[in-house]
Amino acid sequence: MSEIDFGSRKAWSFNNFAKLIYLRQKKKDADTFIILYGLPRSGKTTLGFRILIPYIKLMRKLHREGEVKWKPEVKWSHHFKKYFAGDSEDMNRKVKNNPPGSYVFIDEGVDVVSWMELMTREQRELMELIQKTGKRHMLTILITPSLGLLTKYILSRAHYMFIIIDEPSEDGNTAFVLRNYKNPFLAEEQPFGLKNIQKDLKKSPFIAMNKKSFSRYMIDRTRVVAAVKFKSINPKIYNLYDKLVKEPSIMRTKKRKKMVSYAQYHKIKYAFDTILYNLYFRDGKSIAQINRLLTDKFGYSLTSRETIQRYINKISALEKRPEIEENEEIMDTTMESKVGEKEDIKIEDTD
Repeated sequence: MSEIDFGSRKAWSFNNFAKLIYLRQKKKDADTFIILYGLPRSGKTTLGFRILIPYIKLMRKLHREGEVKWKPEVKWSHHFKKYFAGDSEDMNRKVKNNPPGSYVFIDEGVDVVSWMELMTREQRELMELIQKTGKRHMLTILITPSLGLLTKYILSRAHYMFIIIDEPSEDGNTAFVLRNYKNPFLAEEQPFGLKNIQKDLKKSPFIAMNKKSFSRYMIDRTRVVAAVKFKSINPKIYNLYDKLVKEPSIMRTKKRKKMVSYAQYHKIKYAFDTILYNLYFRDGKSIAQINRLLTDKFGYSLTSRETIQRYINKISALEKRPEIEENEEIMDTTMESKVGEKEDIKIEDTD
């Protein structure tokens, strides 16, 4: 397999891009980190599949030829379960456990990087993921609705960015493919040359508003290596994706929002234990009296005397007031969706 002239826009295709990702793994001992950016409902998830499907097919072919160890699964349900991130913890778990040369797919629909109240934690775990995928030569596809949600560090570590500028039409849609600077100073200071693009668009509103003018402008940018057309995927794949990835994620998010953080829980717990301690030592209440106070409106005891004593002993043993962090993890539960074999779809049957 020869090196691809990726600087030639005429040579660009999703199949060639899949080969390039493999060549980065083989020759450069490197991973490939891709960011997909566009407005909601602009086709970012569809574009993600268009990038992913040729890569899976290529890796399956290379496995048959003995070139790679990873053998991609045939059915989409297996891929959705093993390689598509449902949340940040799931994301890191898949990176740790999945074989080298495989991939992780992170969609905005699963709220991995769009929980505004959890942004600090998500960004930290995303940076950890980037470091791990690099060591394991993995492909990472990250879909984001806003570049403002990503730190400059994360943008600088990405190798390619696909920008979608319009909603899909009957003929499909167009994405501009940007390659990041190889010079780390330029990548750190101005990832993908985005700062210059933003300045130009502010100076020339007509370019920003007119699709043809914007397309001509983008093609002339040094970081843009292609303008690629893409069409919708098999709707059965997307329906299965909704069922196995998006819907369970929405349910997790709803449960998550009803939960309190570990920090809030420990603050309330510490306050409760302290009240019991003060009732016992400062107000002179006995354990039996405190137990009678802890009854509901029906007269049922909420906790045992032994538990009350244990709480009091815990506070008594403290030598100093505990430091309770504000940004602890959120208490969460995990869900797994199951699908019957008859509902499944084989990747080899798709375009």
